[in-house]
Amino acid sequence: MALSPAMNLNIPTDQIIGFEDFGKDVNSNQTENIADHVLVLMIKGIKMHYKQPIFYGFCKSATKAVILKNIIKNVIKKIFEAGLTVVATVCDQSTINSKVVHEMCNKLTEAHVLPEKIPKMKVKHAAQVFSQRVSGALRFCARKHLLPQECTDTADLLLLFDQLFDSFNGGSYKITHKIYKTCVKNNSEHFTLWNKILPVLCSMAFKTEAKKRDGTMTVSYEKVPSIKNWIHNIRTVKDFWQYLTKEYNITSLLMRNLNQEYPVENFFSSVRSHGVRNINPTCLQFENIYKTLLVNNLCSNHSLGANCEEDTNKMLHNLDVLLMNNPPEPPRNNDDDKIEEICSNDILAGGSDNELVSETKKYVAGYVIKKTKTLICKSCNTCNLDLYDTTPPKVDNYILSIDITRKSLQYPSQNFTICVNNIIKIIKHFLKNCPHKSGIIRKIKILVRNIVQFDFLSCDIHKEKIEIFVTNFLIKCIIYSWCNNVNRILKGKHVRHVDDKVKIQALKYYKTHTKHKSNQ
Repeated sequence: MALSPAMNLNIPTDQIIGFEDFGKDVNSNQTENIADHVLVLMIKGIKMHYKQPIFYGFCKSATKAVILKNIIKNVIKKIFEAGLTVVATVCDQSTINSKVVHEMCNKLTEAHVLPEKIPKMKVKHAAQVFSQRVSGALRFCARKHLLPQECTDTADLLLLFDQLFDSFNGGSYKITHKIYKTCVKNNSEHFTLWNKILPVLCSMAFKTEAKKRDGTMTVSYEKVPSIKNWIHNIRTVKDFWQYLTKEYNITSLLMRNLNQEYPVENFFSSVRSHGVRNINPTCLQFENIYKTLLVNNLCSNHSLGANCEEDTNKMLHNLDVLLMNNPPEPPRNNDDDKIEEICSNDILAGGSDNELVSETKKYVAGYVIKKTKTLICKSCNTCNLDLYDTTPPKVDNYILSIDITRKSLQYPSQNFTICVNNIIKIIKHFLKNCPHKSGIIRKIKILVRNIVQFDFLSCDIHKEKIEIFVTNFLIKCIIYSWCNNVNRILKGKHVRHVDDKVKIQALKYYKTHTKHKSNQ
């Protein structure tokens, strides 16, 4: 499902949401890539009408085959540990999905098992065309000489594909006039149809013509992925049925239960319509909606204009029990010992700021003082002497020049200004080098505690409180500001000061997708 790329600070989990992230159980954890899609895995019952989303991960474009393979293996392992049995996997026919499926299957041939031979991979419009009604209309027009007689062959093909679609989409145990839309049983008509259509599909190829430089035309016949995958599906389902009847004594199977369209697409529809219409949520929005839908049992009205039919499946387990438990603490990893490596260079060293930047930082320090005084030390004279500049401001002072009332703005002391400046440098350095790491707030606090000195504070009552408050306040302000800048770059509203890897990536993303939109 496509997402809107954006950066958001998630304080409960202590990390910036918006990067590529597949969770702690996958070898490839968070990366510096900006995520614009979400991968969702869902389990679906074959005999019982239940479903359950069990995994999501944020990715840039499509998930790499190696990572997807690892995710599927880990998820299947967890499902078996929970007491459920996985008998099949279902996916769409994207190139990566097909590649993963073929890589995970055992490639057994006669050479593997025979001793004498052992040597040393919007649908509704297409479905409406490939339908019995269109087939009947074409055949009628051809019989009345309203269309060429060749249309009879087209009608036969359309009817054959309509029956094929029905055979893979059966959702009823009752016998109807469309016999292929019923359940699969031993010796049912489905197997006759599949045996009939397999040779037809194997013989199908699409004609393509290409013009050479010398002006001659070359003709070639190619098999498209959809035909190859239909052949693969028919052969797989026939073997799958034999497996189910032998191992689990199943006597009937609704083929619709093997279809990913209804549970997954309706889940995505619930995500997009949650609260308000949001067809392109951000990573953080998807994460919150995902949790809400799980707790609320995926309650959502079916849209009349939806691209798929109504899904009658219920949740496997109601997760409202999660509301009764306290949220777990953010996981700690082994990066704490490597924090000093991030700061191998002297963070606080560097060229001096120009006068405008220097005065702007004093203005920020004054704002921090105002918040600190209001919440921590409102009437402490000792703290006032440590935090405020006791000397009268110069005539050309920046704060004085914008302070119209001469009372609303604060004039920080030199020591406090240096302290705030050092904290800002540490935060920006961390954001520039590893913003995708989890536990970002905790790690920045460790750096500040080890590097920044608050010795100029002489009040024993408020010193520790001021240190904690100033650090937390600046961390949240700077990270929120950084996320907003990245989001503005992604939307093309801000292209200046692109000075780190994530912002450069965001600008490249905007330029690339702007070209695609202008060409459509």
